[in-house]
Amino acid sequence: QCNHISVLPVPSAQQLDDYYNKAYFYTKTLSRTLDKRHYYIANHFGNLLESSIALDIGCAQGDFLDGLRDLGIVKLHGIELSKELANAARTRGYQVIDGMFNSKSFQGMQFQVINLGDVLEHVSDPRILLTDITKLLDPDGILILATPNIDNFFSNTTFMLYKIFNIPWSSLDPPAHISLFTYKSLKF
Repeated sequence: QCNHISVLPVPSAQQLDDYYNKAYFYTKTLSRTLDKRHYYIANHFGNLLESSIALDIGCAQGDFLDGLRDLGIVKLHGIELSKELANAARTRGYQVIDGMFNSKSFQGMQFQVINLGDVLEHVSDPRILLTDITKLLDPDGILILATPNIDNFFSNTTFMLYKIFNIPWSSLDPPAHISLFTYKSLKF
């Protein structure tokens, strides 16, 4: 009824660790371009940017953090499952933990900005993750969340191709994408 799609059985922590550290290839090129998320943050915090603390969950090599640094935020943290990408982000000067997100890793910290960009679809229990994130989010802070919408033209078309010709469905990509959302299911 909620339109949420989930992969079953859920991959184990070991399967995910093997995938992200042995089989996962992140192909996005390095970019210093500010996007709409950065402009939203700049408008929201204005003169308070320099005193803000930010966390990027699934930070890859640190592109989003670069944009936050360009805005003037200097206290930048990240967490990344891929050890290789976490190391790349650390070489760019960010405090990055490699491994699975757990709020206990940031105990005692409050973040004004938490970015969860293209991460939620990789999580077996999104509700637990979002509940855990709220423990770290400052009462006046913002959570920026982006995840694919499986109820769009591209996703629906590729699903039909899967049903007719058995061509892999673009939205379903286990073990990477294991929780898939529509606008309705995400809001729910």
